Amino acid sequence: MGEWLLVLVITFVLFSFMLYFVIRNAIDNSVRLKRLEGILGEISEDLKSRK
Repeated sequence: MGEWLLVLVITFVLFSFMLYFVIRNAIDNSVRLKRLEGILGEISEDLKSRK
């Protein structure tokens, strides 16, 4: 019984770490996308004003 408990605890810890990294990555990516979107918006505004 003790072995099963150990396996469950280790699995849970690994899964938690994995979930944490996936969520952190997703948040980082969304921040980068927003920044990229802002830069592209500025470029398009520049192009519009030059015409």
